Amino acid sequence: MSNNKNHLHHNPPAHEDKAAAARRANAEHWATSPEVLQRILEQDKTLEVRKAVAGHPNAPAAALQLLARDRSRAVRRKVAENGHTPSAVLQKLANDPDAHVRWQVAQNPGTPTAALQQLAGDPDWGIRNEVAKNSHTLPVVLQQLAGDLDEDVREAVALRPDTPPAALQQLASDPERRVRIFVAVHRATPLEVLAVLVLDLDLEVQDYASSAFEKKIANRDYYRRWAKNPDCSPLMFESMASDPDNVVRVAIAENPNIPPEVLEVLMLDSSPAVQEAARKALQKRQATRRVLLNTQQR
Repeated sequence: MSNNKNHLHHNPPAHEDKAAAARRANAEHWATSPEVLQRILEQDKTLEVRKAVAGHPNAPAAALQLLARDRSRAVRRKVAENGHTPSAVLQKLANDPDAHVRWQVAQNPGTPTAALQQLAGDPDWGIRNEVAKNSHTLPVVLQQLAGDLDEDVREAVALRPDTPPAALQQLASDPERRVRIFVAVHRATPLEVLAVLVLDLDLEVQDYASSAFEKKIANRDYYRRWAKNPDCSPLMFESMASDPDNVVRVAIAENPNIPPEVLEVLMLDSSPAVQEAARKALQKRQATRRVLLNTQQR
């Protein structure tokens, strides 16, 4: 390919006449208008011209819709990879019989979320892998791909900066160590997931998880916020109950999901503030239990 930005392709076929060569050159020129591209396509049905128009950033929507049904898979691939292809056309190409066409659809940043969700179930792992990398893939689809049979697909999910915590939690038990390592170093991995990875059978996973865990704990604001999280695991509640920060221990005492045995430990805490928070939490639970018993007896 030439470095000249004015053309997309070069080296015309030897048998091409001057008029055909001119049409193809215009179809490949970056500045050719949509109207001219439409006219060229109507005048010239050769494969090279159809491919050039299909991949052109100025190709009109009507032309792309037509070329998406082209008999040549090479033309349909060009339509699928074109960043200006309408979403409705990409949705149809998600059903293309050619895997390379579907692969281009999965990779296209303009592909609608419905098509990406469909392609997440494609039999070709490479296509699912591209869905996992596409920035517009929905969290619910990433959650699905976190359980994919192919390790590369699961790795792609773990590597995304926006992978949802629920997917990271699922990937923390992945059979592939490198996937677990990516979870351990992920900025969004919850503390309770890191606490599990610290006990991983693989020493390298343990090291990465321990380092990440210590960094998050060192960030006291983050740790205090996490103490209020109702999704804390029993293991995290036990760990936080011995934290030297009174604010953390008060926060877990007020957490509605704190296990009863941890709450009992906090009733004997050295801090009066923690004791008081634990006492109030216990009273609230007892009051709730009495209301439920009265309701059942009526």
